[in-house]
Amino acid sequence: EVSGSSAGLTVDGTTVTIIDDDVAPMALTLTLDPVSVSEGEGAVNVAVTVALDQSELGSATQVTVSVTGGTAVAGTDYVEVSDFTMTVAAGQTSATAQVSFEPVDDTRIEREETVVWTASAAGLTNGTAILAIIDNDRHTQVSGTPSVTLWTDQLAYTDDEEIRAYLDIDPKGDERLWKVFIYLEEIGTGARLYLAPQTRSMQLWDEVVDQHGHPSSAEGARRVERMEAELIWRGTVPRPGLWHFVAEIRSPSTTQALKRAYAKFVVPGEGSRLLGSRGAKRFIETDLRLSNDRAYHLGGELRVRAGGTLTIDAGTVIQGGPGAAIIVERGGRIVVRGRREAPVVMTCSLPVGTRRPGCWGGLVVQGTAAAGNGLGQVGGAWPLGHSAAGAGEAKGSSGELRYLRVEFAGGGRTVTGSPAAAVVLEGVGGRTVIEHVQAHGSAGDGIAFRGGTAHCSHCVVSDTRGNSVAWSRGWHGSIQHLYVQQGVQGAAAMHGSVGDGAHAGALPSFWNATLVGGYNIGVVGGAPGSLGSIGPGIFLEAGARMQARNLLVTGFAGFALDGSAGSFVGGSSSVANAILTSSGYRHSSLAQVRGGFEPYVQYTSRWPGLLNVRHEANPDPRPRSGSVALRLGNAALPPFESGYLRPAEYVGAFRARNWLEEWTFFGAEQDYEVPLE
Repeated sequence: EVSGSSAGLTVDGTTVTIIDDDVAPMALTLTLDPVSVSEGEGAVNVAVTVALDQSELGSATQVTVSVTGGTAVAGTDYVEVSDFTMTVAAGQTSATAQVSFEPVDDTRIEREETVVWTASAAGLTNGTAILAIIDNDRHTQVSGTPSVTLWTDQLAYTDDEEIRAYLDIDPKGDERLWKVFIYLEEIGTGARLYLAPQTRSMQLWDEVVDQHGHPSSAEGARRVERMEAELIWRGTVPRPGLWHFVAEIRSPSTTQALKRAYAKFVVPGEGSRLLGSRGAKRFIETDLRLSNDRAYHLGGELRVRAGGTLTIDAGTVIQGGPGAAIIVERGGRIVVRGRREAPVVMTCSLPVGTRRPGCWGGLVVQGTAAAGNGLGQVGGAWPLGHSAAGAGEAKGSSGELRYLRVEFAGGGRTVTGSPAAAVVLEGVGGRTVIEHVQAHGSAGDGIAFRGGTAHCSHCVVSDTRGNSVAWSRGWHGSIQHLYVQQGVQGAAAMHGSVGDGAHAGALPSFWNATLVGGYNIGVVGGAPGSLGSIGPGIFLEAGARMQARNLLVTGFAGFALDGSAGSFVGGSSSVANAILTSSGYRHSSLAQVRGGFEPYVQYTSRWPGLLNVRHEANPDPRPRSGSVALRLGNAALPPFESGYLRPAEYVGAFRARNWLEEWTFFGAEQDYEVPLE
């Protein structure tokens, strides 16, 4: 028996050649250049190329190909292109034609601007390509939930200092009737005073009134009105303490809040305190407690030595500038005791509205679990020259990080010269409590795990210029309930690397993560970034491994999962129970992962239907009712013996509760600029 197009067969020393008279089926390949066009730009030209392999057909075969353009997907713009034919000449493998058309310019806000083109020929498998139609209405009109941004001109005030509060409301096309309430609340007591900015008064009301001064019991629900960075209150608070302004859009019939926005600030009773002069290092040898009755300014490095403990109370604000950082050395401890209503904030010392990535260094915690390269310095850590983490105590504890925000950090430099991460966890042991931690606006990576066994629960990374979550040097911990909102200049949402061969065996695990890309053309209300400046959803370098379940990845310019396929092919890595839709121009029928490990990744490519992942304050990434992320049977449950992991039978980081609310910070910094009066 002989198979193949031809084969040699020897009979009594004579070679017989058998010529196959069958033609193997071929697949057409269809490509478009460019792959995206915009509404309203007039007539555009697209180069349409069809290609095939004629090696089986010889050189005398001519192929006629029919091309169909304009099959609309998901109710999007229909591109008026007449069907046409192309001829691949005998002896050639491809043909190209120029097609001119004009995208339909409408006023709709489309969910997914993609159009399918198809090439077909008799006896050949069809080829398809996707053309993205960029919606020119997206930036000026986005239907759905109104956006609400509320802020004060500072995060900490002296007890006699004037406070200014600002409110920006954009209805986003919402035509429903609501009531809007705005109040100043003392967090400790819950006492509230209401504001009615539409009366053009700075008065604080003891009774419950809406923004127009109407009592809560009065009729008068109306459409949400546009307020553009409006000063809603100026004055001083009556006493020191923890405070916030709150804006609520409520249903008039049920008093249910559609949306809340918070502007938290502290009025320290003891004033401010400088922790070290600029450029100097301060060492904590025993214990130091930072309470919210002071505002703190970091002039340089604050280092916690072995045996020392830094304790930070709820609501405390710490501001730093160039050269400032908090570094917990091996054997030291940090205890951050934030709460949802009173998070601890480590941020930039520049005025609100002008803060920038890399304004200060960030937070480095070194533990006693295995990490480092054994040379006395941990590669890639910030700042240079501090001691390497230890080689044992995998279940050790470096303290607690609860309800902590680290903003505009990454001002230091790594060993390679690149910007540092906002939060660096080097050799941190598994008994360290890390829950409800956000890294926002970092010049480098967001949260970096370098060795150790740390577990992170309900962690958030937003608007980083590097990787949002990075791991290396043998980290074999875990993350559950992770939310990443990539900025328009970000790299990968998750990036795994080894660092050196000694750490190739580590297998971290990830459960219930929602990763939202910076190129959100395929996300409801998303604003597209630049295709050339943002990375994939997950990127694995050679040797890096991961185990992941219940991932939801959407809106990335590249593949949802990219990198080296070696760990998947070898069977050591595993991704399953995932929803992967990388971006709007990559249609759901196409591969979302790098082809080499496509067979090893179990996922569905379906529209996830998230409520609001716009690049603004107060996102709500919960799945809509009926979303594939919530369907029973689509998610996996952690093994019983997993230790840190909790049952969560849904795909992504959210189900019914938006656990981001109140303690996190999102949105472009320019949205918080203080208007000129």
